[in-house]
Amino acid sequence: MKKSKLIRMQDIVMGTITMSSLFLLLNVSGVYATGATDEVTVTIPESCSLTSTVTSAHTATVENGVYNDAIGETSISAFCNDSEGFSVYAVGYTNDEYGNNTMKPSTIAASNAIATGLATSGTTSNWAMKLTSASENFALTNDFGSFHVIPDTYTKVATYPSNTTSTSGVQVKSTYAVYASQTQPADSYTGKVKYTIVHPANESAPSRTISDVTYMQDFKTMSSAERNAIIATIQDNTIYTLIDNRDNKSYQIAKLKDGNVWMAENLDLGRTELTTDLTSANTNLSTTVTAPTFNSWKKTAGSNTYDAGDYISVSGTDATSGTSYGTLYNYYATSAGTITGSTNSDNASYDICPAGWRLPTGGSTGEFQALYAEYDSNALMRASIENSGAAFALAGFFSNAAPANQGSAGYFWSSTRASDTNMYGLLLNTSDVYPANGTYRDFGRAIRCVAK
Repeated sequence: MKKSKLIRMQDIVMGTITMSSLFLLLNVSGVYATGATDEVTVTIPESCSLTSTVTSAHTATVENGVYNDAIGETSISAFCNDSEGFSVYAVGYTNDEYGNNTMKPSTIAASNAIATGLATSGTTSNWAMKLTSASENFALTNDFGSFHVIPDTYTKVATYPSNTTSTSGVQVKSTYAVYASQTQPADSYTGKVKYTIVHPANESAPSRTISDVTYMQDFKTMSSAERNAIIATIQDNTIYTLIDNRDNKSYQIAKLKDGNVWMAENLDLGRTELTTDLTSANTNLSTTVTAPTFNSWKKTAGSNTYDAGDYISVSGTDATSGTSYGTLYNYYATSAGTITGSTNSDNASYDICPAGWRLPTGGSTGEFQALYAEYDSNALMRASIENSGAAFALAGFFSNAAPANQGSAGYFWSSTRASDTNMYGLLLNTSDVYPANGTYRDFGRAIRCVAK
């Protein structure tokens, strides 16, 4: 039998280091042999900015028959953080039917606005813009180095070339000129020009957005493609504010769930006396209703008639939507006198909505019905825009007496005939909604306009 060899503990001693000690040393040695490294990467995207500093205010007193060609100065500074170059575009910010990019009067009739142009004498009042390059390589385009009409679409006014080091302080300076004819009425007039930067220099002109729209009537001057592009920029559950240039009243608008852009509060035309006629240029009309005629329709109580205009301005604010009750109109006033008589077989083709806007259609296949189908809730039809609602107010109605039912029901006209004596509309109260409600045309109802 082979004998086993006895192994003593001392046989595994290696110098003075035992195996357990060796293992410990190797483990410690491993910590020092490896490590952790943080790699930090920061990406700075290409970006551009445009800022302005008014070095002298764009204000002046201009006497009739006098041309002033030095109305203020602004330094417009551009900067891009690469060498691809950039362009600067400008557009007039007050487009409307009285002349592209007008200077609007503050108190007198809007038809007295000062149009853009180059007149320095004569019978026509004009205003114009001029730019001066204040930095090397910052080149002006399209003759904007001389006085130029205010562009009505985004127009390139200056460029900074590619492969050129761009630094902050690259500047162009703006100034303006105004000529007031001998017949221009006394008032304060205001015009605006918006500048924006496009990078790189060979990119196309920017598109207008809803923030570029000032007046309700601007929708009339747009092509359908441009209007649709602007509507696409409107955010859901968001209020925007536009001005009705007939009385300079501001209105909230919003894109509702049906995809259309609606007034988010009731029409209030006539609360203050008009000084501007209702024409095809500022109203959804083909003819003219003079300001005195429209003003004469205002009543303190409705007369219950089909053949004369009646409207009553209602005080108060809807508790749920947070919007004012506005003004109530019989259908003669609503249609600006185009739907008359106790019997009628026509839909309304014209109305007192701002130009570019109109009454919604009614009935079982109309826009009121389609809108309610999207919300399917009395609460949401009445909720504020911010709370995902349609913001319809319970403004009541009027008949032979003073206005009634404010806070308990809301009645709204459509453009669609229901019968010889009735037009379709929307009716809602504190619990129900009737989107195809037929109502007598001699009663007073509220108006919510929709963009064409």
